[in-house]
Amino acid sequence: MATDKESGEEGWSSEATAVIADIHPYVKEISISTALPRDSSGVYLNLQTKEDKMYTIEMSSAGFRIAGQKYDSIEPEADSGQNTNGIVYFETIYALLDVISPAYRHSFSTALADKLNQLIS
Repeated sequence: MATDKESGEEGWSSEATAVIADIHPYVKEISISTALPRDSSGVYLNLQTKEDKMYTIEMSSAGFRIAGQKYDSIEPEADSGQNTNGIVYFETIYALLDVISPAYRHSFSTALADKLNQLIS
């Protein structure tokens, strides 16, 4: 029988896999970090935007945040903005990508327009 910790890890890994599948077409590279902790509190993703910028993204119950400006890194100063705690969390990965990657916005918008055109054709 799985412990709560193991269940949490599996849950975050499963959730991260779904996020990766969803945004993979709109970024250059994305994967679950194997160097950083993956536990019941969350998981870390290594992300490379189409602009070739590399990030470590924390995915937790608080949301998504930039944890580092390179793969497998946690740097408190890496956040893209400030809130009262000094850490900015985004509710969705899409909101985070919208801030850090203009190419994401363009490719996502183009894909959405293509799908809509297919529906009306």
